[in-house]
Amino acid sequence: QQAYQNWSYNVNDPMCNKLFQTLAKKLPLTYKKNSSLVCRMSGAVMDGNNPPMALPNGHVYSYQSLEEMHDTMGCIVCPATQEQYHLEDAKKAFVM
Repeated sequence: QQAYQNWSYNVNDPMCNKLFQTLAKKLPLTYKKNSSLVCRMSGAVMDGNNPPMALPNGHVYSYQSLEEMHDTMGCIVCPATQEQYHLEDAKKAFVM
């Protein structure tokens, strides 16, 4: 439910579309062998070239998104909490 808050809405994620949510309720679950991490801020895939970065508050965004925000604003403002950080505060997240 939290994934559908306005700050995390992503036009590239079909589950953010209310119409698709309604249609998908009746569909069976699928098994996906490989999955991708997608940045909530940019919609970009997070991988080795654009790693997931965890802010001190636990929210995770892609390195490129954080770097772009830092270059533009001089700091990082978490979209979820509005807390401000420096790029050095973000730590690379490892997903197993």
